[in-house]
Amino acid sequence: MDFREIEYVLAIMKCQTLSGAARMLDITQPSLSKFLHGLEKRLNTPLFKRVENKMYLTYAGQQYVDTGLKILDLNRQLHHTLADLTAEVSGLISVGITPTRGRYVLPHVLPAFKKQYPKYEINIVEDGVNGLNQALELGQIDLALYTVYEPQPQNIVYEYICQEEVVLCISPSNPHSSLIKAVDGRKHPWIDMNQLGSDLFLMVDEKFRTRKIANRILAASPIRPRTITLQSVETVLSLVAADVGVGFCTDMCERFFYTPDPLLFCSAGPDQNLWDFVIAYKKGSYLPAAAQSFIQITKTCFSA
Repeated sequence: MDFREIEYVLAIMKCQTLSGAARMLDITQPSLSKFLHGLEKRLNTPLFKRVENKMYLTYAGQQYVDTGLKILDLNRQLHHTLADLTAEVSGLISVGITPTRGRYVLPHVLPAFKKQYPKYEINIVEDGVNGLNQALELGQIDLALYTVYEPQPQNIVYEYICQEEVVLCISPSNPHSSLIKAVDGRKHPWIDMNQLGSDLFLMVDEKFRTRKIANRILAASPIRPRTITLQSVETVLSLVAADVGVGFCTDMCERFFYTPDPLLFCSAGPDQNLWDFVIAYKKGSYLPAAAQSFIQITKTCFSA
């Protein structure tokens, strides 16, 4: 078992097809098929079973992957430990982040990190929360930045950065902006969702966590407004600024997303829609000094 073998098997496990894994690895499908055939012949056992054109690990395959992950993790931790012991100021840190969050987090954190570690290489992986958690477990990234509002895997450790709220954004020129009022116990001025049934709601895609919270807020209201689904919060905010409709976003957008016409950000619904912005890493993994500095820089930038 070597590092290349493990990488190939992990790619097949993740993509569940040889064609998808070959694209991920940037090799030809026949080469990957030949590799897998040779590996299974050498091990004298199949690592994958095929069900409806998808490939799933056999019991032997799962044992291979479990052992391979331990080898990769030990190798990664060894390099981190040796770099710290020899006081090296060069190395590699892999950071995972959700796409929208990367838009405003990385421009504030990376310059400070690069100033402190100018010879360090930084690998950025953009994915959803589930994909980032899997990458942490597979040892493919050192840190992941995202939000949590529900129970997460027990083998993931979270460094708290700050608390955010999912809010409704509305243009000041929208007639319903007059409904906004101060309410005790709310982080932002509050707006009565029940009065917004005639508005067009600009919603991000279901794959985003903001949409899940938005759906929950709407479900608690009797209104069933017209909606348009968009692929980015930037598009939502731009259209809200043009008074095309109203939309949901995290209140971090108030600080870091620019629109020509300033928007109003409001608490909405019967409950406070709060979640925690965190940096996650695999439990028991060795965090090099560079990774610890990355965490501290992020806290400094966003904990205010």
